[in-house]
Amino acid sequence: GYGCDVVKDGIEALAQFQKKQYEMILMDIQLPRMDGVETVREIRRMEQERGLPRTPIIAVTAFAMKDDEEKI
Repeated sequence: GYGCDVVKDGIEALAQFQKKQYEMILMDIQLPRMDGVETVREIRRMEQERGLPRTPIIAVTAFAMKDDEEKI
């Protein structure tokens, strides 16, 4: 019963998030224009400003170093 939306970068992800409430987000960490970490920070800021519950966000990446794991 679930559907999904796919975007190309962090900027599009934020635009989509402003239009619709999501049950969960799979966030690629290495996105063009705005990386996944910065995109998540912006989503959290928007949620807080609007008094929305925190959307579960799962970090996804094909390239992860130890520093990345700690940062994320």
